[in-house]
Amino acid sequence: MSARQCYEADVCLNSADKVCEKVLLDLSLNPQFIGKKRPERFIRVMEENDGGIAIFSPCGPTEDGLERRNPLIVAIGDSVTAGRFQWLISPKEREENYNKFIAGDFSHAIFHIEASDTLQAYPELFRRKLIRHYVYTCVSVINAGIAGDHLKGMFARHERDIITHQPDLVLINGSLNWDETTGTMGEYKKLLGEMVRNIKERTEADIVLMTSNAMAGDRNRIKILDACADAIRETAQEEDVCLADAYAMWQVYSAMGHPVETLLSNGLNHPVPAGHEAYARLLMQLIL
Repeated sequence: MSARQCYEADVCLNSADKVCEKVLLDLSLNPQFIGKKRPERFIRVMEENDGGIAIFSPCGPTEDGLERRNPLIVAIGDSVTAGRFQWLISPKEREENYNKFIAGDFSHAIFHIEASDTLQAYPELFRRKLIRHYVYTCVSVINAGIAGDHLKGMFARHERDIITHQPDLVLINGSLNWDETTGTMGEYKKLLGEMVRNIKERTEADIVLMTSNAMAGDRNRIKILDACADAIRETAQEEDVCLADAYAMWQVYSAMGHPVETLLSNGLNHPVPAGHEAYARLLMQLIL
């Protein structure tokens, strides 16, 4: 069986609990999980851009005489943004594989260990919803999600992956991989604030800060995720940018008695497709 067939079979199995999926998707339509700030410039760009040449557009050409560009979104994040789902190897194989990487034995290591499907990831689902709502224009998404990355890595590459593209909307989703070895929560919040300010100063983009989905397992790791979510909420308020608070949504889902693991395709921190759909619905709430 191919990796794609394994992935599709596992998605069916992980999606079997339709009750849990429905609960999360219903919660994603609740406005309590988004901030008050709206991406007003991006909404205006989407409304004004009809995807045609200047002669057919009330906005006309740009200052340099070129046709106006179609709206552009950049989503920066980790494996969830990148569209990683469940493991393709067993727990024993993962441990052996990890030890090979640590030892530098790359010739015998397995590199493709997770199913990947960017078409099911929330940046693409969000783009599709925008297209259905704004039927007269195009919109492009650059998926700058990199599996295993954390906010330090995202900060180091945000010049290349965000600012260079001069996007109209930026989605920042980077907290799942932060831990004690990466840095303190003070460092986390400082990096996030500086990244937001750089993007605001050097682009015209609206910014959406996104809290992560829930994860299973180690209580200390979840405690750090709690703190990251608080830092993201505080930064959104302090920097006056948009907030999509998926973590709060997952906390309510869990408090209702539903197991988090049911909607995690790898049993740890990668949501099933319904989790990505919930992300996309939260983002659309900011638009609508």
